[in-house]
Amino acid sequence: MKIQNENPQSTASTQAQRPSELTSSSKQASVSGRVGNAEEDRLEISSFADQVSAATEAHVTQRTERVKELTALYQSGRYEVDTSKLSQALVNSAIATKRPGE
Repeated sequence: MKIQNENPQSTASTQAQRPSELTSSSKQASVSGRVGNAEEDRLEISSFADQVSAATEAHVTQRTERVKELTALYQSGRYEVDTSKLSQALVNSAIATKRPGE
């Protein structure tokens, strides 16, 4: 890709003079600006970011609840480890994290 600068003046001064506009509506942002006959630049953060954030928060909440549940079981002496499931999880984890060349 070749970038041509037809105006050899300082790009810093050109960029400083560029008008830009930032709008935010329901978690969507739009940035636009023009320099001479340049096309409009635009950035949109879609609702996908909201979905990722919500899923992350839900995961944290579920994990916190599970830790509380396990803590209560352990403190009451009713926590039991399923050794078969534990060993299978350890093997699966070791296989998944196998280093290249092994």
